[in-house]
Amino acid sequence: TEKKVEKKEEESKDDPFERSQKTQTVASEVVDMEIEEVVDMEIEKKADNDNDEEIFISGIARDNDGTVSRVEFQLIDIATGLAINNGPNPVTNFLANGYWQTSWNTSESSELTHDQFYNLVVKSYDTIDYSVEEIIKLHYIKVGNTANLEPIFEDEGWSQTKTIFCDVNSKSPDRCKGGATIDLLEFFTDPDGIGANESHFQPPQVFDDPDSTDDDGYNDFIIFDSKLKATYDPMHLMHETTSDMAEWSLLNVIFEVRDLDDVPAYSFTVNFIVKPITFTSERIDEGQIISGNNAVYTGTGLPGSKVIARLLGEGNAEGDFVNETNVEDDGTWRMEISYAQIGTDGDVVLVFTQDGQTAVGNYGVSSGIAEPEGLATWMWAVLILISLVLLLGAGAFFFVEFEDEFDMDEEGSENEADVDPYAWAKNESNQQQQAAAVQPQQQVVAPQPVQQSQHPGWIWDAATNQWVPDPNYQP
Repeated sequence: TEKKVEKKEEESKDDPFERSQKTQTVASEVVDMEIEEVVDMEIEKKADNDNDEEIFISGIARDNDGTVSRVEFQLIDIATGLAINNGPNPVTNFLANGYWQTSWNTSESSELTHDQFYNLVVKSYDTIDYSVEEIIKLHYIKVGNTANLEPIFEDEGWSQTKTIFCDVNSKSPDRCKGGATIDLLEFFTDPDGIGANESHFQPPQVFDDPDSTDDDGYNDFIIFDSKLKATYDPMHLMHETTSDMAEWSLLNVIFEVRDLDDVPAYSFTVNFIVKPITFTSERIDEGQIISGNNAVYTGTGLPGSKVIARLLGEGNAEGDFVNETNVEDDGTWRMEISYAQIGTDGDVVLVFTQDGQTAVGNYGVSSGIAEPEGLATWMWAVLILISLVLLLGAGAFFFVEFEDEFDMDEEGSENEADVDPYAWAKNESNQQQQAAAVQPQQQVVAPQPVQQSQHPGWIWDAATNQWVPDPNYQP
């Protein structure tokens, strides 16, 4: 059975992102080392492509005030802290420039265990003092299929931070909205895998750094599905561990994905940051809500939740629906409310709810028709009342005037009904009859039709004692 040794980089305490590159095939890596300010040493580790069992290590060792006599190696099992026999042999031959080289046949190290981590301790000796030790972390992988190609982690699009908002006041089991999910298949590939991508790998897990205890429980908190999606939801288990949301974050998480030959690949680090959030609301503008002047409200809330504005009224504890919006991914929301949405004038009370919670605050606003700047609603009410009184007064005045004129017209009509329109003609006829009675001796002449200029087309008929149409009249 052939074996392959992988080297785990030294962790950078200053840059957690660099710490994520936990394993790497031993190849063309240079490590600088100072030995008591006397001996400088460089170690180059290189894997032989023709024989994976043998590792070649080379470097340069110099002593400014003497001669380096040898370079020594020691292999330590990190899990047990014990030294492993049959590590690389000491180096005693050096070139004039201090260059040295040695090889290490891993097949001779029977104590090496598959998938375990070891420290390779390197130091030089100048017959008097040892240099400061240089520790190189190795990850030993026993490969059964020598033709297997290692899985690959591709960091394009990888995010170092996943923010999870959790509602402080919510009693819902979904107070963190499902947490955060990473699709590992977007970043891990197997060059020689066959079939669907997820079938190329064993179930993933969170890498447990043997040098740190901080990540020991991470595998309990992160859930993986069959599609290699990793989800951290603090409500899954973390909330049962502690109620302090400040302790719910998971830092420097590294995912480990292995192919079917049990060869691993490792992701960069990712931090799951949990941020407590409270549902809030405030109006950011001022003034009466009128046409063209909407009220603008903003606040914080649980991302993905729906914020609903309602208008409170008598006999309606829940309130009438006004408007709604969704909380953005950054935990903020914004809503405008128009006069048309409120649908009433005067002072009104708005409330904002999210997932059964009501935002705390004073949301009373005034709604009404457009008004000139500086005139309050009460002033408009007074002006309207005065206008109504004036209109009622004017209406009463004109009603009395029309009533008097109507009464006078009725009396005049009655008087006119008693007057005979032909009285003047009758008077003239009577006068003529009286004249005839006084002079009876005169010959009586038959009455002739008389045309009156006052009434063209009509003549007086004395026989019938009335006006009759004039047969000779031509207009």
